[in-house]
Amino acid sequence: MTMRMPTSEPSHVQSIQTPSERSAMLFGQNATSSSPSPERARQHRQSRPVAVEHNSDSQVPQRGSKQPQNVLSHYSLRLRVLEHRLPHTLIAGLALLAAIVLAAIIIPAVSPYDPTAEDIPSMLQPPSFAHPFGTDQLGRDLLVRVAAAGRVDLALMVGVELLPFLIGTCAGLVAGYYGGWPDRIITLLSDALIAFPFYLLVAVVAFVTGTGITGIFLTFLIMGWIIFARTVKGATASLAGAEWVDSARVMGFSDVSILFRQLLPNVLSQAVIVLVSDMVALLVAIVTLGYLGLGVRPPTPDWGTMIADGQSFLATRWWVSTLPGAAVVLVGIALALIGDGLNDMRRQV
Repeated sequence: MTMRMPTSEPSHVQSIQTPSERSAMLFGQNATSSSPSPERARQHRQSRPVAVEHNSDSQVPQRGSKQPQNVLSHYSLRLRVLEHRLPHTLIAGLALLAAIVLAAIIIPAVSPYDPTAEDIPSMLQPPSFAHPFGTDQLGRDLLVRVAAAGRVDLALMVGVELLPFLIGTCAGLVAGYYGGWPDRIITLLSDALIAFPFYLLVAVVAFVTGTGITGIFLTFLIMGWIIFARTVKGATASLAGAEWVDSARVMGFSDVSILFRQLLPNVLSQAVIVLVSDMVALLVAIVTLGYLGLGVRPPTPDWGTMIADGQSFLATRWWVSTLPGAAVVLVGIALALIGDGLNDMRRQV
């Protein structure tokens, strides 16, 4: 008698066993009671998590999606990079200086008062709505005069500083690169000029050319290039023996090309930092010369002259001298912040 065996699943189905089926076979449990039916096995396989690809049309935002955060992170990263490149002191200094320059340009243009027109009945009035900074001893509006004096002194500061900056930078490049007699000549000349008292030189130049902008320009042209020449000379001398400079010579670059295309970009940052820092000392010198009567001639507004005009009644009419002095202090703070920020950027590089 032939016994028919129950039909079993194909071999490829039997070969796939779950952990519960294997444990049932080992411990002799009934396979029909412990193992799932083929239908349940198929349902079990279908219920397993699978990776589902979503196209762009049917994609649904899921919980905890990072897409908005990634966009915000992108812009915040750019802001952090900008903040890293521009220190807070540099931003604050530029903003303050820009506000002062705009005030010096706009206020005299829109104000109804003339900075040089006298109004004796309105003299020495305290700050009010009509005159926010008050008036001076000749009845002139101090707000307009302070702004107009800022236009004169700031333009004089920049104009007087640029030519000595160019002369000193070129002289320092030549002395630091070649050494020898160019270095000795520039060193002896700078030492001789530094030994000469600055304000004595101003008095001599004023005696020869007269007081005014011409004397200020000549004085700072004679003395102002020295600090740039020494700074650039030291930086250039430290780079003149570098391997990349020797490689440029071997490749056939001329000395002019090496000086102005290779060395100058590497030492210019130090010269610019010195330029901004020296502007503070230059502004103080311009104001001091105006205070002593050796600067800008009246009736042209000048911060130093305005401070000197109000010193005789400083205790009772404080605004005549204090407000021009406050403008000088604000410009000095702005330039100091800019120089500090540029120095921080150079150290980061």
